[in-house]
Amino acid sequence: MIEVDTTVSDCPDPKDNMFLALAETAEAELIVASDPHLTQLHPWRGIPILPPAAFLVGIC
Repeated sequence: MIEVDTTVSDCPDPKDNMFLALAETAEAELIVASDPHLTQLHPWRGIPILPPAAFLVGIC
């Protein structure tokens, strides 16, 4: 379990900031998201944000 103690306000949709805060706290290497508010931030603080289709192309 990861406790998120970071506050992020970079996303135009405030409801999506919690996902960015989690990714930063967890030191994520990648975020997979279909939400355009998140994908438009690609890359965010050095973390790639890919839509599911692009992610799947990369692993197949």
